[in-house]
Amino acid sequence: MDTKQITTTLKDLQRRIEFLEKQNLSPRQYGQTGDVDRRLQEVQREKEDRRFQILRRTAGALADLDLSPVTWQKNQRKQWDKRLKRQPS
Repeated sequence: MDTKQITTTLKDLQRRIEFLEKQNLSPRQYGQTGDVDRRLQEVQREKEDRRFQILRRTAGALADLDLSPVTWQKNQRKQWDKRLKRQPS
């Protein structure tokens, strides 16, 4: 057997093993992968809801605002640097 035949045989065996493992899993264990996807969708929905609440409150003034804490921290540092530069030394 050459290397190509060996690799194709190994891939075929891996596919068959994965198929058998899925069959042996209980429905609850098999559903756990879907739980992760559902949780991810919930988090994304909550994030969108938070953004829409802010948009409604501010009438669109903060529409392009990035709500990540890292961006907020960078902006605060920039503002602080500007204040320090304005003060006479």
